[in-house]
Amino acid sequence: MVRSKGGEASKDFLGIQGDIWDTKWDMLCCLIGSIVALLIFSKLHNRLLKNNGASSRF
Repeated sequence: MVRSKGGEASKDFLGIQGDIWDTKWDMLCCLIGSIVALLIFSKLHNRLLKNNGASSRF
């Protein structure tokens, strides 16, 4: 039977380095980055479509 050593092995495996919010911060940064990327690239995409004469009805 494998013992978990009080959860230390799982913490070491995840590499949270003592911060219980580490994974939550990573997910928050990912969310913020994806929203910023969508805002920036959607404007660029729309501008490129307009310059190429594509219809904006979609």
